[in-house]
Amino acid sequence: MPNTPAGIERATAALAVGLRKRGHETVVFTATGHDGPGIVRLRSLEVDFPTDDRTLRAAIDASSVREEITELLEHYRAEAVVYTDAL
Repeated sequence: MPNTPAGIERATAALAVGLRKRGHETVVFTATGHDGPGIVRLRSLEVDFPTDDRTLRAAIDASSVREEITELLEHYRAEAVVYTDAL
């Protein structure tokens, strides 16, 4: 099914849950969905999902997502980062 959470999304969610159970604060940055507890939607990436690889890469190149992520990492004082890419 299109636009359904798959392996990497489920693994990322499970990692966040497991870390929280061990007392860590977790924050997931996402290009889709909505803000929620422990979830921050990236505002600078303007693209409709689902999308293809070429369209997403063009949107990333045209955005300020690098700066936004840098600011968020500083704001949350991140000590560790796990990057996943669903492409």
